[in-house]
Amino acid sequence: MNNKKLALVAISIVLVQFLYVERDVLTPFILAAIFAYIFNTVVDAAAHRLRLPRLLSVFLIYIVLLGALALVALVVGNRLLSEIKEITKVINSLPSIDIAGQSISLQDYANRLLDSLKNGSLNIQSHAQPIFSGAIHQAVNVIVFFVASIYILRDRQRMQDYLIKLFPESSRAEARQLWNKISKILGAYLRGQLILVAIMASVTFICLEILGVRYALILAILSGFLEIIPYVGPITAAATAAGVSFLNGQNRFDLDPTTLALIILGLYFVLRHLEDYLVIPLLYERLTRLHPLVVIFAVLTAGHLFGLIGLIIAVPVAASLKVLIEYIAERPSTAPAKT
Repeated sequence: MNNKKLALVAISIVLVQFLYVERDVLTPFILAAIFAYIFNTVVDAAAHRLRLPRLLSVFLIYIVLLGALALVALVVGNRLLSEIKEITKVINSLPSIDIAGQSISLQDYANRLLDSLKNGSLNIQSHAQPIFSGAIHQAVNVIVFFVASIYILRDRQRMQDYLIKLFPESSRAEARQLWNKISKILGAYLRGQLILVAIMASVTFICLEILGVRYALILAILSGFLEIIPYVGPITAAATAAGVSFLNGQNRFDLDPTTLALIILGLYFVLRHLEDYLVIPLLYERLTRLHPLVVIFAVLTAGHLFGLIGLIIAVPVAASLKVLIEYIAERPSTAPAKT
């Protein structure tokens, strides 16, 4: 290995270490990149069909998305806030139970679960820090996200061309082909995840609402976002919905709590299988082709290192690495043949 390659390896190691140490700073940039991958196709279509400048197409997409979010907030915002207040009161009134002479406070466990979800998914600042400082930090992250996502969507092709030019001229066509393959996997997977979250949240809400389950909206939103976590997420969503329904017992058909919980578990089981055999193949078109153990390991590792961002990007990054490894393994050797 020559000095140039050694320097490249050393720089790569230092860069990876730096990215890990400063992962909190990178969060809005990663979210911006994810957003750009999801909506790049939409921006391309708007720019092409409406014959608009790309930057104007980006702003148009933002206006439509913000309008849709505002409409959703108007429709479900009051109910969501009401359910949050109610479930907070329920948590505060949870009793303690005795198991084998050991007192277990359900309220403490529920509060710990909520705190862990809040700290892990929102990545908020430590409780010891001033609230005002945390609010400023989050506001800066939001601004950075919007600015970065606009630049990435506007200059995506220019950034790609710049990266390709870093390769030797003889390898640029091959590098572009590899980049396009990885980009296709990332974009398709992330768009599929967004659609999957929306589908599962909507269908779950309709089913729980028909049953008359209390906190149906919160449970449906939670179920949708837990779809981001392969395997573990859907199981957690089903257990949470069944547990809440069992403890509350409210429904339209005067079912006893045990029967209601079993019906909800069966409902989630059916929805999960419909998702596995109908929705996911149509959305992902078997792009990742990763072994389930690889998926679980990637999700757990990335989630431990990077929190919610890691859970979102774990599978597409693992699939991209698989593409790179296959490319390296299939590349013919350039070593001279022995005579």
